[in-house]
Amino acid sequence: MLRPGVQGNSGNHGRMAGESHVFEQRRRNSYIPGGIMRPIWQNGQDLVTEKLEIQVQKMCRECGICIISAPMHGCRGTENRSPAKKRTLTAAEIEDLRKKICDILSSGKNKALSFNATLWGWNFGFDYAPSGYRLHASHQQIHQQYALIPAEISAAHMQNKEEKIPAFAFGDLIADFVHTYREQTGTDFFDAYLWAIQNNRRTDGREAGEHSLVIAENDHALLFVPKAQTSQWELQLMAKRAGNILEADTQTRASLDRLMHMAVQVLEKLGARMITHIEASKRFDAGNTGQRLLYCFLPKMPYSPGSFTEAQLRWICGHYPEDFAALCRTCLPK
Repeated sequence: MLRPGVQGNSGNHGRMAGESHVFEQRRRNSYIPGGIMRPIWQNGQDLVTEKLEIQVQKMCRECGICIISAPMHGCRGTENRSPAKKRTLTAAEIEDLRKKICDILSSGKNKALSFNATLWGWNFGFDYAPSGYRLHASHQQIHQQYALIPAEISAAHMQNKEEKIPAFAFGDLIADFVHTYREQTGTDFFDAYLWAIQNNRRTDGREAGEHSLVIAENDHALLFVPKAQTSQWELQLMAKRAGNILEADTQTRASLDRLMHMAVQVLEKLGARMITHIEASKRFDAGNTGQRLLYCFLPKMPYSPGSFTEAQLRWICGHYPEDFAALCRTCLPK
């Protein structure tokens, strides 16, 4: 696994969370200000809920909610205290803290957040390439990385050293597009996107053949093949209402967990050796923008290295997305 201290002054510990053994490495000298968590999972069924517990605890400090039994510097008062926990929080406890955070954020009473977005990505599986190495993945193992992204960072390279500039998060790319789409059409993009996925027509225009892009769906989330895949075998998972992990209630998180586990099972049955996963989410303090929480699953193909089209943000796939979705449905767990 990871040797303690291999990446600098980091702390390592193991813990049991439900049926999943978790080995965590806290990395301080990270490319994310404030550090990053790198746990290694042996079970992929509870990733969303496990990640939420860490993020909720960090956001509690941001919002002045104490999660210890005694008063703590920076806490607002006894009404925002929660009992001390030296164990994994229960689903009910996580949900209670999540609601408290959302109430504070929606009330506008909190000060400007120092951290207002999430970073989450993971590699699942062991991979190889014809050349013997794989540049796409940082670790040849099952692991994930998550952190809170700061709202601003110091512009140290500028003349005014005190100046702050917005920090970048992957979800910001979608936020910009959602804003532009609403300005130009008067419609929320994700409402239109969900309708288009559920009422899809074949890419080649034929009436015969498979039409659906949906692999699996429930009341809270949707697993589907994107119409324009950015890599071979790409899948996407979208929450139907939540824009970030704090807006995802217990049922939504459970739905995301089930479909996430399903996506990995399907791709593994199809022969994927490694799956890289990226989360795109709305910033916590963005308000009601219509942006939805989105996860991308990008399989790494052993004998299909990155090409010129990939470098130019143009992609060539040897299949229609509707046919690939139909194939995925045949691989769903019974």
